Amino acid sequence: MRVTFVGHASVICEVGDVSLWSDPWLKGEAFNESWALYPQPILRDEDFARITHVWISHEHPDHLSIPTIKALPAERKARIVALFQKHYDAEVIDWLRTQGFKEVRELAHAVWIELSSRCRIACYQVGHMDSALAIKGEGRTILNLNDCDTPAVTLRRLARKMGHTDLLLDEFSVAVWCGNPEDVQRRRTAARRILDKFVRDVECINPDYVLPFASFVRFSHEENSYINS
Repeated sequence: MRVTFVGHASVICEVGDVSLWSDPWLKGEAFNESWALYPQPILRDEDFARITHVWISHEHPDHLSIPTIKALPAERKARIVALFQKHYDAEVIDWLRTQGFKEVRELAHAVWIELSSRCRIACYQVGHMDSALAIKGEGRTILNLNDCDTPAVTLRRLARKMGHTDLLLDEFSVAVWCGNPEDVQRRRTAARRILDKFVRDVECINPDYVLPFASFVRFSHEENSYINS
């Protein structure tokens, strides 16, 4: 099993002949030009050439980057299977099916499916929008939590169902409005809260390794740049 960090919430997990790319965001800004990638992602051509599957965790534009997906070469998309949670709203699935992917698959909640004889995955829905992905293969398990705000009791139950987790991927920075420019203490409190959540996630899942991610952005608009502090 090999994991390559691309940028923000985007990683490539390779298990045997499966190369699964999560939440591709390579270009453009998000949230009305108020978020920009920082640092810039790096996707080597040889890594991209091996990609067999793309998984979108949820429809926020820093995870479902429409400019990025539209810009992917058509001949490569024609060899890639797109994966998204089975949701009460089919808008994302319907849109992905217009983008020239080889196949678009809906993932039912907490159901293990085989992507190959050496790799299987399970998607876990959290709340009304977010989802996490577990990847198993070659005796290893990866859990991609991205933006999921999962109660501790649910995390512990998930850990028991999955068995031992080798690598946890989890966000580590604020992603919402946390006060006006003068509200310095409010921002500090918000930052402390997200770091406490990060520690809680690690304690509940108890992985061997943790990759802090899904926070590699800068607030890039003049009206929200103060949040970078």
